[in-house]
Amino acid sequence: MDSAAVQPPAGLPGPFAAWSRTAAGPWTSVVSLIVFIVVWELAVRIFDIHELLLPAPSVVGLELIEVSQKGLLWGPMAETLSALAVGLVASLIVGVGLGVLIGSTAFLDLLSTPYLWALRSTPRIAIAPLVMIWLGFGFEAKVWMVFLSAMVVVMLIVQEGVKTVDETLVRVARSFGARRLDIMVHVITPYILPFIASAIRNGLSMGMVAVLVVEMFSAVGGIGAQVRRANDSYDSPRMFAFILVLIVVSLTLIALSRRLETSVSRWREEAYV
Repeated sequence: MDSAAVQPPAGLPGPFAAWSRTAAGPWTSVVSLIVFIVVWELAVRIFDIHELLLPAPSVVGLELIEVSQKGLLWGPMAETLSALAVGLVASLIVGVGLGVLIGSTAFLDLLSTPYLWALRSTPRIAIAPLVMIWLGFGFEAKVWMVFLSAMVVVMLIVQEGVKTVDETLVRVARSFGARRLDIMVHVITPYILPFIASAIRNGLSMGMVAVLVVEMFSAVGGIGAQVRRANDSYDSPRMFAFILVLIVVSLTLIALSRRLETSVSRWREEAYV
């Protein structure tokens, strides 16, 4: 008998494979999170780890309730997200426009790209002290820090997206008498919508880091300042509670931006079929 004939199939049959993919979606993440929390709690209890080094999840949960009741959570988080939103919107307006202009102009592309990558690779923690010296420790410093951090990322992604535009579309638009501005608005911008959505996602990540750096440096306002104060007082449960909230908020924003990127990409594929 041929040995290949008795080998098991490479995967589950079609209906079972589809069911396994559906069942493994949300439940896998939930179960893995529960297992992680249980192992964390047991490890702290069994090895008797001091809460200064690693607080148990139950202790972090109680601390989270306490800081919420004391008004130390939602107000600072709203301040952080407000600065993030203002800076991100400004960076998108400026970054998308400049990215389209630079990406479609060879001279500007050659001239500006080295400086953009140099600014992109500069650590935010090195720029934050300068921004606070120039603008102080208030809301404006956080907005500008988000703007500078996210705008460079947006410009670079959009700039690369413009270079992928199909030249046939540009030539057809020119044959119908479209001017340079018309091509940018009606041809290039719709084509690079997935890149703009990706720029939003990356800008969110960079902006969140930037605003937290300013808040933790200044220790004035925002959730980053709360983390800094908890760290200065060696209050590990409170610090873990704030960090947990930051992780949840960040993952939620990234998930929403990913959904936006997916929907925009699908729209462009359908529009250009």
